[in-house]
Amino acid sequence: MAAERNQKLRSANRAQLTKLFQRASSLMSDEPSVENVETLDLTYELIEEKMDYLKTLDERILSKLSDEKMEDGVAEADEFMFSAKEKLRCIRKHKENIQSEERRSEPSISNAPTPSHDPPRSNMKRNYRLPKLILSRFDGNLLQWPAFNDDFVSAIDENETLSTIEKFQFLRAQLDGEPFSTIAGLQLTANNYENAKELLRERYGQTHKIINAFMRALWELPRPDEDIKSLRFFYDRIETFIRGLSSLGKEEQSYGELLIPMILDKLPANTRRQIARAHGNNEWSIANLRTTLKSEIDALQAGEIDGFNQEKSYRPTAAFFTNSNTKKTTNKPKRKLKCAFCKNEHSSITCPVVSEQEKRFEIAKRDNLCFNCLTPNHTSRKCLSKFRCRSCNGKHHTALHAKQNSEPSAPQKAREPPAVEHAASTFTQGAKNQRNVVLLKTAIVEVSNKQTPFQLSATSGVLFDEGATRSFITEELVHKLQLQPTHSEEINLSVFGMDCKQPQTFDIITISLKTTSKEFVDINAVVVPEISAPLHNLVTRRTGNLSHLRNLRLAHTPSDDRSPFSSLC
Repeated sequence: MAAERNQKLRSANRAQLTKLFQRASSLMSDEPSVENVETLDLTYELIEEKMDYLKTLDERILSKLSDEKMEDGVAEADEFMFSAKEKLRCIRKHKENIQSEERRSEPSISNAPTPSHDPPRSNMKRNYRLPKLILSRFDGNLLQWPAFNDDFVSAIDENETLSTIEKFQFLRAQLDGEPFSTIAGLQLTANNYENAKELLRERYGQTHKIINAFMRALWELPRPDEDIKSLRFFYDRIETFIRGLSSLGKEEQSYGELLIPMILDKLPANTRRQIARAHGNNEWSIANLRTTLKSEIDALQAGEIDGFNQEKSYRPTAAFFTNSNTKKTTNKPKRKLKCAFCKNEHSSITCPVVSEQEKRFEIAKRDNLCFNCLTPNHTSRKCLSKFRCRSCNGKHHTALHAKQNSEPSAPQKAREPPAVEHAASTFTQGAKNQRNVVLLKTAIVEVSNKQTPFQLSATSGVLFDEGATRSFITEELVHKLQLQPTHSEEINLSVFGMDCKQPQTFDIITISLKTTSKEFVDINAVVVPEISAPLHNLVTRRTGNLSHLRNLRLAHTPSDDRSPFSSLC
């Protein structure tokens, strides 16, 4: 099935590439103009992306061919790609000729016309080479809809040089996740372009829904810390949301009185005292509060030592790694993380925007990135980085590791020695062998990410280790909560019973755990692929009636299920 689908995909994309070449040929035969040149540039970029994707499809198809068909398959793929590259070279030469003509046509200072003979400005043709326009993408976040819609309408929808089919292609290319699924079933026709826009407007473009999203985001802003970076982020988010509401016709006077106590309550006590001292006993308005808060942040920044980050050092709460050495940097400028796939500030491994392995490989190939370190201008063969994949220790980046869910066959499982299993109770989860059962401390806890606008939360199974010095969290839970690493540490791993050490670099995140008293406790945790295999629940009603367990509140009800654990404290 996969081979047939790849063949169909290749045929469809080759047909579309042929249409793009025809479009480019028509544009090159027309009289050069600003509009034609811009449309040709867009067509050229689409052709390059199509050719990159076709290369990937060719590799997949050829890898599945038998030895007898391999030679013919390679020859056919090379012949098509050679023809495409010849056409692409002609387009590139045409573009270069236009650019050289524009440079020659620019008047020099000595030959500039005198002021009395200047032609009217309205009749002058301007051929400026503007920087490349990058359209924003939309993944279903209502807060991003107004900006995305404005960008798309001005750059694509109102561009008269583009056909309706091309506009539809651009629209689909800028959507991710749920919005893409919303219009995925529509065929690529002119009528369906209008239907697609209407579907998106109905789901994401309703003004009252966007206003509610902005108000909720304001109300759920995470509390800032005392440091300048956290306060600046808090202030910038307030300004962004208020500007968004203003663009929708919601003036700050209509909700400012409700917002003032919320902002003051979230501010650190010291910052609240400082702005109260500056403002005196006068009544607050939302405009005055924002101005005063900005002045306080500017004053704090002016008094900070340039180039140094004075960050709080959080003590880790627990860990199961023994004999681990960590490297920490102090009084050094903090290097910002930048995702190689979506260019946002988070780890490439936990990128929530580009999560599919195939798309990550396509982006790495398109941007000429090294598969081992994800930096440009060299290949993995010439990469000097000492780091390897954390999952298989291969010479590729962990973000490009292909996850496999293969399980051993039944005969192999039968030959394996009995595995140690662990079972579950609130405080207890058991590990059994052939002779007895050992109960382990566990809990079901609500964990959340306070840094997101809606404070994402999830239920996590926690396994306790009272002798540990660190906490751990699985990559799956980090991705689910969209957690971003605060920094990285190099840890020497020692396997139990072995004398060897393997230094590896791990991301560190901060997560909030909800206690039984409804309070949230922040802890630092090391991000690892997994903590343990799903543990067998051995808790029964008979177990719960034992005298030393009778008064304990159990997290797991008696069952025969296997419980996965995503945190260890």
